[in-house]
Amino acid sequence: MLFVSHLEQKFDHQTIFQDINFELKEADNLVILGKSGCGKTTLLNLISGMIQPTTGTITLNHQNIQKPTSDIAFILQNFGLLPWKTILQNVELGLKIKGISRQERRQKAISILNTLEIYNRENDYPGTLSGGEQQRVAIARAYAMEPKLLLMDEPFSSLDALTREKLQDTLLNTWQKIKVPYIMVTHSIEEAAFLGKKIAIFSGKPATFSKVFANVFSGNTRYRNSDQYYQMIKKNQILHGAKLVNRLLHLLKPYIITLIVIVLVWKGLSFLLSKVIFPAPEDVIGAFGLALFTKSFWFHFLASGFRAFSAMVIAWLVGFPLGILMGYYKKVDQILSPFIYLTYPVPKIVLLPIVLLLFGLGDLSKILIISLILGYQVLVTTKDGVKSVPKEYLKSIHSLGASNWQVMREGLIPAALPYGFTALRLNSGVSVAVLFFVESFATETGLGYLIMDAWGMMAFDDMFIGIFGMSLLGVFINEIVNLLEKQFCPWFYNLN
Repeated sequence: MLFVSHLEQKFDHQTIFQDINFELKEADNLVILGKSGCGKTTLLNLISGMIQPTTGTITLNHQNIQKPTSDIAFILQNFGLLPWKTILQNVELGLKIKGISRQERRQKAISILNTLEIYNRENDYPGTLSGGEQQRVAIARAYAMEPKLLLMDEPFSSLDALTREKLQDTLLNTWQKIKVPYIMVTHSIEEAAFLGKKIAIFSGKPATFSKVFANVFSGNTRYRNSDQYYQMIKKNQILHGAKLVNRLLHLLKPYIITLIVIVLVWKGLSFLLSKVIFPAPEDVIGAFGLALFTKSFWFHFLASGFRAFSAMVIAWLVGFPLGILMGYYKKVDQILSPFIYLTYPVPKIVLLPIVLLLFGLGDLSKILIISLILGYQVLVTTKDGVKSVPKEYLKSIHSLGASNWQVMREGLIPAALPYGFTALRLNSGVSVAVLFFVESFATETGLGYLIMDAWGMMAFDDMFIGIFGMSLLGVFINEIVNLLEKQFCPWFYNLN
């Protein structure tokens, strides 16, 4: 079935391991035991097709392994679950990449979840699960692929002792039902003794299999209670727990508190200053309440809203894809980064006269200058977000046989969405400030025009109505971004 012959791997002219030879038959398994840093994970990466060996061959059912394939499932040390996908979507992912229909992959995913005793959690996100539950989901995803071979990179190393034992039993029971051969690497003698029909000792520099032997006790649960077992293994049972606290944020509470503080400060200033220039807050609030029932206010409010939201859409459509490409592809980053970082410090508002000359005095020029300011922020933040996505997540998707486009669609884009929304939220205030500036001349619509027109006519109540309108627009923009984030990034929104 699996043949590994004369395998050798070098990095930077340094030999990591050499002369690795072994065969794995159907319904067989091998546990590779070795110290941290000896090359165990690198060996699994070679067998999975993630990387190519310096010399030697790896064949599965007489086919050379040259790239990740759906015939080989890989369970990573950190479980490899994508936090932006539900449990069901994580288990279905490999089947989706293979092109299995939605109904069929859902049936298979739920069936294997039930086999692993994960009930009624399909719509939860990995962040809401304990470590043991996450590992069972990772095992479910691997078995759902119906692979010919299962690879496991220290799958239980991050779990407490009791949970680790339970999952070892679960893995063994599942393997006895499904009989998919597996290769596991570990530095735990206990794990090797319990789970490996064959045990290979990986040691030396460069590393090699110093010894390979059959383990007659593999799969015998009674072995855990024997004297020989306890003499061989020293166990440290460290029980730990993780508790996820979900805090429900009330939408209006922070705004009400802020308004009360502002009104109190404003009331004090109105006593100290001229009430003509700085009218009492109750007068302005009353005038603003009446203005909300006038067509004139909403005419200016909607004009400003159209410009602001149009600019945000353009900034997103340009900045987000470019940020993804620059974060993922080094060549694209090398080409575009010099231009981005040379022009990034330039205040974009100084380009307004040029934009006005090129695109006229209408809405287009105002929208473009706002989108230019926002677009840089979205691009840079998204790019940094893509670069910060843990490589294990991408490796997890690659191991399922995904193409570069599938890695981007299933991994990078959903992982980068929170960064793009954060950029929009943080710069919503900037967009409103720039909006005021571009509406203060060469137009007769918008809240900026309303403020400056009232100021010119010394109508200070109307001026404050415009200022209140700008604040209301800023709140709307912020809450709309929050709603979009909640809709498209529920895993991130719930955790935060």
